[in-house]
Amino acid sequence: GGLKFEVDILKGQKTGFYLDQRENRKRIGEMARGKSVLNVFSYTGGFTVYAFNGKCAGVVEIDSNRFALEAAKNNLKLNFPGDEFSSLDYQQMYGDAFKLLAELEKEHKKFDIVILDPPAVAKNKAHKKNALLAYTRVVKAGARRTQEGGVLFAASCSAPVEAREFYHAVDLGIKS
Repeated sequence: GGLKFEVDILKGQKTGFYLDQRENRKRIGEMARGKSVLNVFSYTGGFTVYAFNGKCAGVVEIDSNRFALEAAKNNLKLNFPGDEFSSLDYQQMYGDAFKLLAELEKEHKKFDIVILDPPAVAKNKAHKKNALLAYTRVVKAGARRTQEGGVLFAASCSAPVEAREFYHAVDLGIKS
């Protein structure tokens, strides 16, 4: 799509960039015009770059990895150099996603688009139950930060978690 990304293939998670999210990033960009975006577990900012490319109103990123947040900022600067970058309504929050989502709730901040794309929660089948509980919990927190009529995007890269199990956990999080 003409966008540029720096990728650390040696020290980054897995390949350093999640190519399987390409179509989802594109879709977020298509729906972002004029919208506020919360990108939780933002990693290197792929969704953020696409959202700004789609002319979103602004993005708040949350991640617990300082190097990932720095990489996200660098990826934005690659695509929106100089004054263009400094004019973006862009904020990063470093720390635990659950705590920061609770902080945003206390501040009554809501977003038109909320993206929840955590790293793998279940490394094997023994972790699946806890992973499903974590997905439900993060979706609940993300849904509470989603503006009425907004979009909540949730993803899972935990191989032991089957799609139907993930969808059920998401459904529980939205309804609770």
